[in-house]
Amino acid sequence: MHVYVLQGMYLISACSFQGHPRGPPMVVHCSAGVGRSGTFICADICIYMLDDILKVNVQGTVRGIRTQRAYAVQTAEQYIFCHSVILEYAQRQGWIPKDIDLTKLLAIDE
Repeated sequence: MHVYVLQGMYLISACSFQGHPRGPPMVVHCSAGVGRSGTFICADICIYMLDDILKVNVQGTVRGIRTQRAYAVQTAEQYIFCHSVILEYAQRQGWIPKDIDLTKLLAIDE
């Protein structure tokens, strides 16, 4: 589904400075610095949450990001993308069975 995004996130994690337990701050920026950047940041925070407490609150995470950067995660597609990355990550970790089709979980009726 979003293999390249997850691979990129794994690569960033693997290359992080190991001095601080969570590594140095990551700099993420797109054209305006809100939509795509906010989407990536949201997915990254949610993956950390999932690893840490096995719970994720995408809406709450977006609200928190927006307190520091207005308009983060601008479109419905970006919001859905956050969910799809999290679901795929959870499936790769074995928390969601491999035989479940994630695309059906994210199907939206128009």
